[in-house]
Amino acid sequence: MAEIEKVLSQHQSVQKVVVIAKENVSGDKYLVAYIVPNLKQALTTIELREFLKEKLPEYMLPRAFVLLDSLPLTAHGKVDRLALETLNTPTNISTDKAFIAPRTPTESTLAKIWAEVLNIERVGIYDNFFDLGGNSLLAVRLLERINKQFERDLSLSTLFLNPTIENLATSLCQETDSLPWSPLVAIQPTGSNPPFFCVHPIFGVVFPYYELAHHLGTNQPFYGLQPIGMDRKSSPLTRIEDMAAHYIEALRKVQPKGPYFLGGWSFGGLVAFEMATQLQKSGDEVALLAVLDTLAPVPGNIPSFGNGFKFLLTTVVRSIWPFFLDYFYLMTAPSKNRINSVTSGIPIFNKFVQWLEINLFSHFILGEAATANLISKESKSQILSELTIRPMLRVFYANSQAALNYVPQAYPKQITLFRTNAQSSTAERDPSMGWDKLAIGGTEIHMIPGNHLTMLRKPHIKVLAEQLKACIDTNSP
Repeated sequence: MAEIEKVLSQHQSVQKVVVIAKENVSGDKYLVAYIVPNLKQALTTIELREFLKEKLPEYMLPRAFVLLDSLPLTAHGKVDRLALETLNTPTNISTDKAFIAPRTPTESTLAKIWAEVLNIERVGIYDNFFDLGGNSLLAVRLLERINKQFERDLSLSTLFLNPTIENLATSLCQETDSLPWSPLVAIQPTGSNPPFFCVHPIFGVVFPYYELAHHLGTNQPFYGLQPIGMDRKSSPLTRIEDMAAHYIEALRKVQPKGPYFLGGWSFGGLVAFEMATQLQKSGDEVALLAVLDTLAPVPGNIPSFGNGFKFLLTTVVRSIWPFFLDYFYLMTAPSKNRINSVTSGIPIFNKFVQWLEINLFSHFILGEAATANLISKESKSQILSELTIRPMLRVFYANSQAALNYVPQAYPKQITLFRTNAQSSTAERDPSMGWDKLAIGGTEIHMIPGNHLTMLRKPHIKVLAEQLKACIDTNSP
């Protein structure tokens, strides 16, 4: 709390500030900032949120801002935090806009769902879900509630494209049938720049790219690519070559001809590389191949390929690493023994799955809020259940197989690598992380602050977006 208070106190319109954590009836915790404004300066909550967004990660942003004439004090002259905790806090954070109440039954139902999910008193039809504090965790919960209420199967794209009550209600009324499932997720489809296509990481979700798309600006179309198997119906692909061909077919529906701008974080970098290779072979131009912190699939890296996962896991829960090592030992056994080894390792994998559900997925999918104790254990379990963990685990399993069995070919052009300093010993020995061995045109390296997980979060995401935007602009026709 002290760090949030320190940052808020730097705002010229803030005279005094206290931040406390409150708990709703569901047991979820949320932050409230109590502020005594400087009377000489006008102050709005939207201004405060934007100010904090530039300096703090999402999970540290208060859900509500309460303006007070003065802070309550104890008999000893200290801030009475107990009095603030018992204060009936108005958690409406949309008061800086003209409030327009719902006009139709659909809008009213949506507004009620939004208010409950966002834990605020009311929502206007022009309020933006993400401006109100919506994030990946809350987006999943929101879509589950809406789909259940309206008996629909709305996708992430629908929410990204219709982030207000008015737009989402219109979308619900116009679409009589659910749209066919597609690997393309239109996170930000508008703008005059050539679209950037970004491949999912190993767990298959594209939520980590929302912030990146936002920071690239409204003139940069941004599409996430999600794997087969996330639709809960199809079996996931197990070869990177097949994934690449499938995603190329999908992106051609948005952009029939090159030049193409491709990228991917972690595992997604491998698939993006294969997509670029296949496009080049078919005679299409790839203007930019952006690999985000991915070890190249070259012989020198294969034994340590698990190190990327090891870093991810040990950052979150060190105790599950033995299960993970056992599983990947079985996965990397000689091919003639692989089937028997994997079969004999099923009990180990099941234990590994249980740990993933409890720990790794809560951190990776729900974000840093899960590890900051802002989400109750009951709510965390409920949300993970809503995410349908089993299909995600099937995707994870298929992707891990694909990565271990992938044999890349040389790429005729340049690769643009965005990497962090927090890497394995292999990456420390080779700044290109092995990509120089595959890129005939060489590797252009951009250093990003943070580590493998935090490079896509505030404040490091801003640096990544600025450098990626510069690369897109430089290579645009």
